[in-house]
This record gives sequence, C-alpha cells and structure tokens, in this order.
Amino acid sequence: MKMIFKLKTSRKLLGSVIFVCIGFYVMGILGNAYSRHILLEQMLGSLDAQAAFIQSRMEQDIDSLLKIQNTVLIDLNTSKLNVLWGGAGKYENTLLIKRISGRLSEIKEMYTIVDKAEMYYPRKGIVISDSQPIMRHYEGDKYYDYRMINADQEEGIVFTSYFPAQALKGEGRNAAYYCRITLSPESLNLALNDLLGEGEESIYLLSEEGNMLSASGGNFTETEADTVRLEAVRTYLAEHKDAQSFRMQGEELVSCIYSARTGVWIVYLCPDSVISKPLSFFLLLNAGLTLLVIVLFLSYTFYVERKLVKPLDRIMDAMEDRNNHYIIEEDETDELAVIYQRYNQVISHVEELGRENLEMKYQARLAEFRQLQYQIRPHFLYNSIFMIYRMARAEENETIASFARHLSKYYQYITRTNDCFVSLEQEIEHINDYLEIQKARFGERIRVVMEPVSEQMKALKIIPLILQPLVENAYEHGMKNCLEGGLIRIGTEYHNGYFSFCVEDNGDGLSENELTELRRRINVEEINSEEIHGLANTNARIRRWYKGESGLYVDSREDGGFLALVKILVEEIYVQSSGGG
Repeated sequence: MKMIFKLKTSRKLLGSVIFVCIGFYVMGILGNAYSRHILLEQMLGSLDAQAAFIQSRMEQDIDSLLKIQNTVLIDLNTSKLNVLWGGAGKYENTLLIKRISGRLSEIKEMYTIVDKAEMYYPRKGIVISDSQPIMRHYEGDKYYDYRMINADQEEGIVFTSYFPAQALKGEGRNAAYYCRITLSPESLNLALNDLLGEGEESIYLLSEEGNMLSASGGNFTETEADTVRLEAVRTYLAEHKDAQSFRMQGEELVSCIYSARTGVWIVYLCPDSVISKPLSFFLLLNAGLTLLVIVLFLSYTFYVERKLVKPLDRIMDAMEDRNNHYIIEEDETDELAVIYQRYNQVISHVEELGRENLEMKYQARLAEFRQLQYQIRPHFLYNSIFMIYRMARAEENETIASFARHLSKYYQYITRTNDCFVSLEQEIEHINDYLEIQKARFGERIRVVMEPVSEQMKALKIIPLILQPLVENAYEHGMKNCLEGGLIRIGTEYHNGYFSFCVEDNGDGLSENELTELRRRINVEEINSEEIHGLANTNARIRRWYKGESGLYVDSREDGGFLALVKILVEEIYVQSSGGG
C-alpha cells in the first residue's frame, strides 16, 4: 500500500477518486437525512391528523349531547314536573319522574361515553337520575355558576344546560331546573381506547391547567410514568398560555391540540419504539452506503496499485537510473505493453546514439587538435617574432621593437591559455598589449581610456579572453567608419556580488531593431556567424562557467554609440577557481 503513495500521479488519481467518493457519499448521506426528515415530518403530520380527528370527533359528540340535552329541558314532562310538583298527586308525580328518568336512560344508552345523566330541580329540592334511585334529595351543587362545560380531574367533563337559558350568574337569580351529563374518567378512557385501537400510541386529555382528566390504556388515573411523560407538555402549557396547538420531538413524538369547545387539551403521544422502526431503515441504509464506499475504494486502490502503480514504478526506476539503463521485461497485454516496448526501443536507440556521439566527439576533438597543431607552431612563431624584435633593436627602431614585443606577448597569451583560470591582472595586461598593437594600426584616430583597477580586484580569478572580444568589437564595428575623434572607454565595477567589464564607444551605434536582433543572436549563441562570433562565444563561455545573471549584455549609449557589458557572479568565481586549482 505504501507504493501507491510514492508516485505523484497515483496520489493525484486517488485524490480525485476520494473526492468523487466523498461527493457521492455526502450526497447519499444528505439524501438519507432529507428522506428521514420528510418521513419524520409525515409521522408528525399523522399525529397532528389523529389529534385533530379526536378533537373533531369529541366536539361532534359534545354538540350532539348538548342538542339532546336541550330537548330534555324543553320536554313537556320536564316542565310539567316543575309546575305540578307539590300540587299534583303522588301517582302523577311518580309517573312524571319515571318518564324523565327513562329519557335520561335513553341518552346514556345512545352515547356510551356518557357516565350519568341527571335533572336538577333546585327550587323543588329533588334530583332525577338515569339509574336507581331515580330520585334523590337536592343538597346543593358546586357547579352552580352557569357554566355549560366544566373539566374536573375527579369528575371528568361535565355538561350542564339551564332553564331558562337567560338565567345569569348572580345572587338571587337561580335557574328553575337544569340537565347535567357527566363524562367520567372511566367512560372517557373506554372511548379513547376505542378510538386508538391496539396501537402503541397514547392519548391524554388535560385540563387548561394541565391536570389529567383521562387517558387511553389500562388505567384512567395518572401514574408516575404518566407524570414523567407529561412533564414537558405541562411545562410548555405553563409558558405558553395562548397556544392552540404544538408538537414536541424527543424520545417520543407529541402532538397537542386545544379544543376550545370543551376547554380540553388533547395530547397524542407516539413512543420511541414506533418511531425507530421505520427510521431504522435509514440507519441501515447509511451503514450499507458507508461499507459500500469503503469496499469500493479499497478494491479500486488494490486494482490501481497492481495494474498501474507497480508498472509505472518500474518505468520510473528505469528512467531515474542514469548510470545503468536496462530493458523492462513485463508480461502486460494492455497499453502499458506498448509503453514498455517504446521505452525499450528508445533506450536501445539512445545507447546507440550515445556511442555514436562519443565517437564523433572524439574524432572531432582529434581533428581539431591536429588542425591546431598544423596551424599554430608556438616555438616557430615565438622565434620569428623574437628575430623581428632583435632586428628592430639592432636598427635602433624602437617603434618596431615595441610593436614586436607586444605582439609576442599577445600571441604567447592566446596560445598558452586554455579554459583554466587567470588573474584579472593578467587579463588587463593582455588587453594593454592588444591596445598597443591596435594603436600602431589606427594611430591617433581612436583614443582608448581604461579606468584603473583596484589592487584587491587584480587577484580575482576569471576565465581568459573575455575582455578582448568586446574591445575588438568596438574597433571592428563601432569605429570602422571613424576617421578622427574616436573614443573607446573600458571600465570595471563591483556591485551586488557581481564584477563587470564595460566597453563602450562613440561610434555610429545600432538602431533599435538592429539592437534587438543582435541580442537575440547572442542569446541563442549563434557562434557560427563571423559577424558576431566573438560576442556570442563570450556570452556562451560566461554562462557555461557562471550562474545567476552572469552573461553578456549589449545596449546603446545615451550620447550615441554602443555599449557591451559582461557580468560575472563573484561568489561563483571563487568556487570555480578553487575547483580548478
């Protein structure tokens, strides 16, 4: 596995694959999370719908009960008993009481949610019930405040209709009689169980204060478990007095809706076990997606390492081995086989070209050496110039003697100096000899000004014959049309780690286009051109030996003429000189 991280190409390839895998994986996770959110919202919506259905069903039953309750109030037997009680006979009173009790029994039989139905005659001091005893003595009423609906933790939900309906709350203003229907916690429990069925959900009926009136399940009284489950709901009701509905998410999903008709909160609660079953699919889907991404990535990594990384590593090892080029032998049948074949062909061809190139270089060097041997015979040349010098002295011709001496020193310098290093002082002396020879040729037409060189810089080691081509170019091209007043200035300078020669003349100079073309030809080292051979060769030699910005730079002078500048990195000079010594 380590090999796959060795090559940059394989790392980039794996990086792109990881990026794509992560992208698809994140999309899958986000998609699953969104689907889970949608499913959870649907479940909450279902809870809201169930709670709304229970509210609607309860309010429908209550409206129906209130209508029947009002029919009992206006029944002839009810009003007749109120009028005739105390004036009629016992038989007639008993008959009216049985008829009213029978009517109340019919209400209870029609609505199983009703626990008891009663008629109250406070002025007569009697109460008629739907069950035995059908009549009892009236002893007062805690709901005697003309409220039609009351929710009580012990009694349940109580509905009361008064006659006359215009009776108002206040002292000394009592209703003649009223009908009361009671939905006890037990009857409400049975009704909620019928609505809920056999599911794991739970329904609670709470008063406005948060007291439990009834609930679904086996018990209709509040237990400790019910108190824990309803704690968050009661806290919310205490903090939000004006709320009409809300939902809560936690270990359980809760949907709460307020029935303004009855003043009762309907709390529909779904336990965590019901939620986790459909949502567990998404957990399994995420786990499966994660496992699939890991398996695919590992499989792809193994395949890439075997089919791509190892073959590329063999090629890289072969190409990085500069000393021993070897032929790659691999049993591949895909595109890599073509690469191996072409690589082997290139290696064989390179080795053959290398042998041919070495042979050609050897033959060229040998021919050049022999040619120089025939062209230059130093001893013959030195002896001949020395004879000229002795003859001039014998004739007492100092001009010829001086010319011969400088010419002798000139040829001695260029024939004995190869690519080894010389001191700056030796190079300056050689230029002085060259200038004396040119002075004999041009006379007073051209004046040369050489700035002095510091004693510290004279010991500097440089490659030889880099200043002469610049001066020679000034004579041959800058001053070729000069008949008088010619000036060549030679200067040296040290700045920012670079030592430089500067040769400038006041000749005709070059146009901008000519200067651009000259720079191009110097930079491409066009040494075959006789016209710029000296400059191009000087630039090539400097760049070969020195680094940085070392090289030859040409430009036009502001006052007219031409300027050639050689820059040499001083640090590199000392390194090369110490290595060549």
